[in-house]
Amino acid sequence: METTETLVKTMESILEEREASRTKEKEAIESLNAVLQRMGYQIVPLHQDPRRRQKPGRASDAGHPGVGADPQGDDAPKRRGRPRKVQTADEDLAS
Repeated sequence: METTETLVKTMESILEEREASRTKEKEAIESLNAVLQRMGYQIVPLHQDPRRRQKPGRASDAGHPGVGADPQGDDAPKRRGRPRKVQTADEDLAS
């Protein structure tokens, strides 16, 4: 029976240490976040709620905009096919 009681006490002490460590960590993060907010930054969690994870697949990439997105920022949607030939200033003078 001594081993069971010792094991229970050991587990309780480990849990107390973990809780104390979590409390200290939370306080440290809160104080760091307060300092960073004064500088215009904020600590955000690395992972959100695990139930709301993105579906597996290709992640969105700024280098590869979605269909219809225009990298130059024009509001008109992109047309399919070959782009129109743009006349240069030299061609305008020749015609």
